[in-house]
Amino acid sequence: MTGSVFFTDPADGHAADVEEYAAALTQEKVPFERLDGPGLNRRFPQFNTAHRNLSAIYQKDGGFVNAGLANAVHTQLARARGAEILENTKVTKIEKQAGELLLITTDKGDRFTAGKLIISAGCWNNNLLKHFDMQVSITCTQEQVSYFATPNLKEFLPERFPVWMSVGKTFDYYGIPINPGVNTGVKIAADCSGNICTPDTRTFDAHPERLQAATEFLGDFLPRAVGPLLYTKTCLYELTPDRHFILDSLACKGFPNVYAFMGCGHGFKFASLVGKIFAQLAVTGQTEYPLSENFRIDRPALQLMDVRGNVTFGHRDHLKLPGT
Repeated sequence: MTGSVFFTDPADGHAADVEEYAAALTQEKVPFERLDGPGLNRRFPQFNTAHRNLSAIYQKDGGFVNAGLANAVHTQLARARGAEILENTKVTKIEKQAGELLLITTDKGDRFTAGKLIISAGCWNNNLLKHFDMQVSITCTQEQVSYFATPNLKEFLPERFPVWMSVGKTFDYYGIPINPGVNTGVKIAADCSGNICTPDTRTFDAHPERLQAATEFLGDFLPRAVGPLLYTKTCLYELTPDRHFILDSLACKGFPNVYAFMGCGHGFKFASLVGKIFAQLAVTGQTEYPLSENFRIDRPALQLMDVRGNVTFGHRDHLKLPGT
């Protein structure tokens, strides 16, 4: 737990985003504190905001999860309960059998018969949904995160520096403190900034213009974090047109025993809850948690919006098709 800061310059036209965040916290009775630019600088001097007109929210219970450790724990807990995990294995065919049984074939020649199936394959989801004569409107984007070797390491440890996000005119930047034992750099990334791609056309190379823009933002708002670039890594987002999750069965296609999930680039933090929901659905057909209509796989936004056309995600308009 590090605390979290969410801020914007009202002149950039996104003050409503802060108010929406504040309203959600208020509705859930989560305490928070409003800060302006000078107030943010007093709370965390690492932010170069004493002279800025900002609207900010500080929430003391915010923080981050060690993703590598969390995934390892999930994996070990599953194996301890008898699950077999087949790494680097591709599903090549899913065939309907008698009743509700399904025959799943992999590229290694494995064949499995199952009565229930959960599909959670990120940008590869449509490759599996096609076996049920279904495709959904998702856009795959290549994102990147960068880590800088600050010479002021102690100032950016979790006990001194928060998780943060800035909603801006061009990009929404976010970052976390140095994560001891995992990395020695300050992280910065832009949310939903990458070029549109496919799982087959993505690269593992950093986009130089986006790296330059992130470096400049860091130098402007967090100058004491700036140091040599340690590394930049790429990842993929799978985005629905409305950026809501898909968390539903394929009952609309006649397969109530098949479930699908899409996390829209931020599903990891919900992994434990989503896993529990799907486990309950697979075992009993019901879950104790109310599922929003916004998560349905046949909702209007997924049927009517063309993600290859003039669609923006949030307020962003810089997502581009390959080659543009």
